[in-house]
Amino acid sequence: MDQYYWMMLAVLDKKTTSQIVLMVVLELPTVVTVKMLVLSAQVRYCSWKTTLFGSLTLTTMLTKMIPLTDDVLQSPVLTLISSDSTVVSGEPVSFRCAIRNPTSMSVHMHLFKDGVSIKSQEAKSTTTFTLTVDTLDQGQYSCGYSYQKNNSIMSSSWSNSIGITVAGLNVRLVNGTGSCSGRVEVYYRGRWGTVCDDDWGINDADVVCRQMGCGTALLAHRSAHFGQGTGPILLDNVLCSGSESSIRECHHNGFGRNDCNHGEDAGVTCSGEENNIFRF
Repeated sequence: MDQYYWMMLAVLDKKTTSQIVLMVVLELPTVVTVKMLVLSAQVRYCSWKTTLFGSLTLTTMLTKMIPLTDDVLQSPVLTLISSDSTVVSGEPVSFRCAIRNPTSMSVHMHLFKDGVSIKSQEAKSTTTFTLTVDTLDQGQYSCGYSYQKNNSIMSSSWSNSIGITVAGLNVRLVNGTGSCSGRVEVYYRGRWGTVCDDDWGINDADVVCRQMGCGTALLAHRSAHFGQGTGPILLDNVLCSGSESSIRECHHNGFGRNDCNHGEDAGVTCSGEENNIFRF
């Protein structure tokens, strides 16, 4: 890993005989940029001499080299811990923000979405941000860090950017007598799957009916009333209060986590009719 340092160079201007101190940033072993030009009368001398910029002669160099951590903050690195940048609403997404050259002091790490800070936590070099996303959380994510020095806030530039796409959870009713009754199936990562009837009740059915635009629930069916599905069983132990606008807002075990078989597929019969077969 590259190391960055401040180095103080004392320079004598032969035309004016004034002494100037150059503050130079080193990326060892090469000087990459001159950072600051200030006047100074207090320097420590050594015997090295060389010509610099024509009339300017290098006469002294400070022997102490100071790690560059206080004034120039490098941008951190953001990585996506989750396996996919396309996720379904209700899924957790985790980012790791890491400082390139860690220090022993604690800093405030910030997560940004579309340039706006949405989360902050204290860490020394690396931290993990975890979000449970909704469709409104789709966007570009980056991170940065800051700390207080005297009465000023020192802030890094932003990290690289990572785009997150959030897909809505599709719902459909299959094998019913109309578009507002049938086996409940949800769409997740390119596949349709069923819902297990563990804890399935009228509140859960009510949420599905409302999400489908089919009014209220008349019946919550269990034991594969509308036939057994053939895809994966995606939801189990669904517990809705009845006020949710989507089944994705209800508590469940997590997508694909179940101890069921298709003989336990859940279904609903709703009060109304709707032309849409499924909706987001």
